[in-house]
Amino acid sequence: MNSAPDLIALIGLIGLTGMVGSCIILFTSLRSYSRTGPGVSKAIVSRFRVLAILSIARQWLISSLLLSALAFYSATIVIFLSTLSDTQLSTVAILLFSIGVTGGMVLLRVGTILHNNPAAIAINSNIQSRHWLRLRKLMPRRFIITLEWLLLATATLGALRLLFLTDGFFYSIASLLVILLQLDLLVSYKRKPPVSKTDSSERKTHALPNIIMIGCDTFREDYLGKLTPQGTSLTPNLDQLGKQAVRYTNMVTPIARTAPSLASLFCSQWPNETKLWDNFTDPDTVNLKSQIRFLKGMGYRTATYSDWAGSDFARYDYGFDEHNTPPDQWNIRYLLRQGTKQYRLFLSLFSSGRIGLSLLPEIHFAAGVPQNEQATYRFCEAINRYSQEESPFLLNLFLSTAHPPFGSEAPYYDLYSKAETTQSPFCMVKLTEPEDIIKSQKDPRLAFDLDQILSLYEGCITNFDRRVGDIIDQLKQSDLYDDCAVVIYSDHGIDFFENDSWGQGNNLDGLFSNRVPCIIKTPENIGKIDHTYCANLSVFPSLFRHLGIPVTQSRPLRSQPSENCSSPTDDMAASALFLETGVWLTRPPSADVNHLFYPDIDLLLDVPDHQSGRIVLADHCLQKIVAAKDRAVIQYPWILVAKPFEDGLHWFLYNLQSDPLMKADCLTDFCETANQLKSIYTSHFEGEK
Repeated sequence: MNSAPDLIALIGLIGLTGMVGSCIILFTSLRSYSRTGPGVSKAIVSRFRVLAILSIARQWLISSLLLSALAFYSATIVIFLSTLSDTQLSTVAILLFSIGVTGGMVLLRVGTILHNNPAAIAINSNIQSRHWLRLRKLMPRRFIITLEWLLLATATLGALRLLFLTDGFFYSIASLLVILLQLDLLVSYKRKPPVSKTDSSERKTHALPNIIMIGCDTFREDYLGKLTPQGTSLTPNLDQLGKQAVRYTNMVTPIARTAPSLASLFCSQWPNETKLWDNFTDPDTVNLKSQIRFLKGMGYRTATYSDWAGSDFARYDYGFDEHNTPPDQWNIRYLLRQGTKQYRLFLSLFSSGRIGLSLLPEIHFAAGVPQNEQATYRFCEAINRYSQEESPFLLNLFLSTAHPPFGSEAPYYDLYSKAETTQSPFCMVKLTEPEDIIKSQKDPRLAFDLDQILSLYEGCITNFDRRVGDIIDQLKQSDLYDDCAVVIYSDHGIDFFENDSWGQGNNLDGLFSNRVPCIIKTPENIGKIDHTYCANLSVFPSLFRHLGIPVTQSRPLRSQPSENCSSPTDDMAASALFLETGVWLTRPPSADVNHLFYPDIDLLLDVPDHQSGRIVLADHCLQKIVAAKDRAVIQYPWILVAKPFEDGLHWFLYNLQSDPLMKADCLTDFCETANQLKSIYTSHFEGEK
C-alpha cells in the first residue's frame, strides 16, 4: 500500500481528474447549448440567466464528484489487484489505470443503456443514432452484463480488503458509495415487487371496491387489438381484460391535449367548465371539480403515480392524497435545472435507479426517456402498501408509453422493426429539441420515415399492454382482482398523416386524435363492447353506476341513449358532444391558407410569475388562439365542424355512420340538420359571451 504522502497526492490527483472530466463535458455543453421543454422567447430566458448559470454550475459539481467517486472506485480495483499480485504501483500508474477503468465503466453504462433503453441516449445526444448502433454491435449484451457484475464483485472485495490495510479506509468508503450506486443500477426495477398477501382471515372487506386506473398517453383507440402482419394482437392483455369489461370503441376527448383531456376525465366537465384549454393554462385560473375529492369524501384513499408524462398531476390539483409524479415540467425553473444536453446524457447513465430518482429526479424524469418498468413497479409496490390498510383505495397510474418520440425499453423498440438504415432506430429523432418539435409539426409526410415511426408506435402499444399485464398479475396474486374495478384510459390519440397532418389535436378533419380507448372492468365482470359515441367525461359516472356509488354528474354525456352512461334523452342539445382543437405548436400543413392562425408557440408563452417559474400562455394571445380554434359538435350519426377563416366560419357536415373517416362533406344535402347543430354549437361555445 502506498505511503501517506502518496495517498494524499493520489486523492488530490483523482479529485482533479474528476473536475477536468466535468470541464470537458462543460466545454461541449457550451458549444451547443440546449435545454428541454417548449421554446420560449430569448427575453424570458434572459430573465433566468443567473438560474441557468447556477444550474450548469450545480451539474458541473455533481459530475465532478461522480467522476471522482468513479475514479476512487477504479483505484480500489487497481490497488486490490496489485496487492493480490504483490505488485507495487506508483501513484501515477494507479492514477492512469484508474482513469482507464473509469472510462471503461462509463462505456459499459453506455452499452447497457444502448441495449436496455437506447432512447435515453438518442434523446440526450447530438450523435446520430447510426453511430450508436455500430457501438452497440461491438458490445454484446451478455458481455456487458457479465463485466459489470465482475467489476462490482472485484470492487466489493477490494473495498472490504482495504478496510483492514493502512491508509485504505478512505478508498473503501468512497468505493462503497459507488458500489451501492452500481448495485442500484443493476437491480432496481428489474423485476416486479413481491406480493404482500394478507391472510384470508385478516383480509379487509370494504363496502366499496378498490379502483385501479391505468392511463397511457397518446394511445389511439384503433390500435387496441390491432393485428400485426403475423396475425397476433398488439394488446393481448388488454384484449383479455376487455372480455370481462365494458369496452368503449367511440369515446372521444373534448380537446386532444393531455392537460385538458385529463381535466375533463377526472372532473366530468367540459373545457368551458374546467377553464383548462391547454397544457399551458395557468393553474390559478382553472375550475376543477374533481371526482377524486368526491371519492375521498366517501372514505377512499387516493394516490397518483406516473413517469415523466404525468407532471400535469403536479401542476393541477385533483385532490390526490399522495403524488409520486415528476414536478410540473411546464416550468422554466425545472427545465433549467435539468441543465444542458451533454450533462443530461452523462448523468442519465447513473440516474435510472432508485438512488437517481431520489437525488436527481429532474434527470430521472427527463421528458421522452422511457420509464415504463420503473413507474409500473413503483405502482405495484403502492398496491401492496395500500392493500394492507382498512379503507378502500383509488390508485392511478399514467404512463408516457406511446407519447412521441415513441421510445421504448428493450425489446419493444425493435419488436416490429429491425431496420438499421433508418434515422430513427430507437425513437423519432425529430422530437428531441424544442425547435425540432415545432418545425416537425409543419413537415409533410415525405419528411418522415413513417413506416419506422409506426413500427416504433406499435412497439409502444405492446409495451403498455405488458405493463397492464404486470399490474393485473399483481392484483391476481394479491387476491384483489375479482373485487377490484380496473379502468384503462388515454388522454388522446395522434394523427399519422391520415389527413395530411401529424400530431395531437391540431385539426378536426378526422377523429384520430380525439378517439381514445376506454375499458371499465368492475366486479360484475360484464363482457360488452359499446359502440356508442360518448365523451371521456362519462368515465367516472359510468364507473360509479356499476359500483353503486351515487353519481355526481347527472347530465347526459353520450350522443345517443345507453344504459351504461347517462339516462336516455330526446334532447339533442343535452346529448351532444363537443370537440375543439388544442393550441398549435406551429401552423399545421393541412390548414387552409385562409384559415385563421397565430404565431408559433414559442412566441405565445410567458412566465409572468418569476418566483414560481410557471410557463403559461400570454394573456394578450388568448383571444387569437380561441378565435383560430376548429370546433365540432357530435349528435350521432352527425358531426358538424366549424373552421374559422378570414371571412368567417366555414361549416362542414359528416355522417359518422356511413363516413367514419369524414371524407365527404354533406352540408348542402342536410341543411336542416346542420342548422339544428349550429344552434347547439352556438349555445355551447358562445353561450357565455
